[in-house]
Amino acid sequence: SEGDKEQLRLLQVMRAELVEKMTDEQVSRLTELEAKKDKAFRLQDTQRQLRERKFQVQRLASQPTWVAYVAAFSASVVSTSIMHPIDTIKTRLQEGSSRLQEGNEEG
Repeated sequence: SEGDKEQLRLLQVMRAELVEKMTDEQVSRLTELEAKKDKAFRLQDTQRQLRERKFQVQRLASQPTWVAYVAAFSASVVSTSIMHPIDTIKTRLQEGSSRLQEGNEEG
């Protein structure tokens, strides 16, 4: 939100002002601590994602087997229903194109 963006901007300004007053050693330590903080946040996010995936896998494993078979069958029927006519048209267009080229070569 706008309020969060403004707070973040103010924090960045304050950090910049503090860094100006710090020694090189202090700046180095601050950078090191910020890197550790970022790593901890990434780790937390990764752990959350793993928990969500584990939950999804458990949900999928609890489904009856017939659900997977019905889904696979439905997907193959839809895919064939859509792609077969398109593939037929493509083949006929290619065949017509090659006939035109043969006629031009003979003529």
